[in-house]
Amino acid sequence: MKEVEVLLSTLAEGLKSFARAVETVAEKVEEIAKDPDSDDHATRTKAKAAKGGKAKAKAKGAGGKAKAKGAGVKGRKAKPKKAAKRGKPAPRKSTTAADAVMAVIKKAGGTADTATIRAQTGFDAKKVQNVLYKLKKAKVISSPKKGVYQTTGS
Repeated sequence: MKEVEVLLSTLAEGLKSFARAVETVAEKVEEIAKDPDSDDHATRTKAKAAKGGKAKAKAKGAGGKAKAKGAGVKGRKAKPKKAAKRGKPAPRKSTTAADAVMAVIKKAGGTADTATIRAQTGFDAKKVQNVLYKLKKAKVISSPKKGVYQTTGS
């Protein structure tokens, strides 16, 4: 009985500590939400301070407040921010699960059963069923009978 009491008191202390940490994080989130103009560095510093990292000392200025915007390290000049480059998105190079299933069906002559699809793709039964469902819904494949799937003419 004594062991249970010790375990429960240890658990209670741990929960109290966790609650304090959650409150600290909530306060930091509220601070960030109230000041949408804060620069990126100050935001990262506040986030690190909330985690309890080394940045805790850096984030605090006089009176325990976070540094004001623009208050940088002595002797350093702020780097000008570069505009983000916008171009065409990179073409997809990775094969999706639907592509893999379609490749197996086409390789099998346009008709394949779930066992063949599972064996050749290496996917588990649930994943194969989900992919087949999506392909049927998109009318890319059809099912002439249970467990057998074929490509549609379109």
